[in-house]
Amino acid sequence: MKTVNLRFEQKHLLVSVIVIIAAILVVLGLLRHPSKKIEWTQTNSLKEAQAPELHDLAVGESLAQAVDQSLRFLERLPAGQTFIFGPHQYSLATVRDSLLDFKTKLLELGPGDEFLRYVEEHFKFY
Repeated sequence: MKTVNLRFEQKHLLVSVIVIIAAILVVLGLLRHPSKKIEWTQTNSLKEAQAPELHDLAVGESLAQAVDQSLRFLERLPAGQTFIFGPHQYSLATVRDSLLDFKTKLLELGPGDEFLRYVEEHFKFY
């Protein structure tokens, strides 16, 4: 019985040692070849994307309030302020007008499928 137990313990020890050596090799490999750090710039931080699959919004009123809050924030900025989204640059007036258009359509159409289609067709997604 001792012989069987001894063999089992030897195999268990061998497997444990192999696992530990493999883990050490993986860690050393990661330390030797660290992943290349990406330098984020204005042009590569945001990229224009396809519109996500939008679903019926049940939060029309709170969404309109969020737009109002964004508009109040924009009122405090200097008139020459610009916003950069990926390769696109927008003036403060353009961003404000876009938010107003978004809110107007939301209130006009309600937060349903027709509004979501309008957003997909008239707004850029990043």
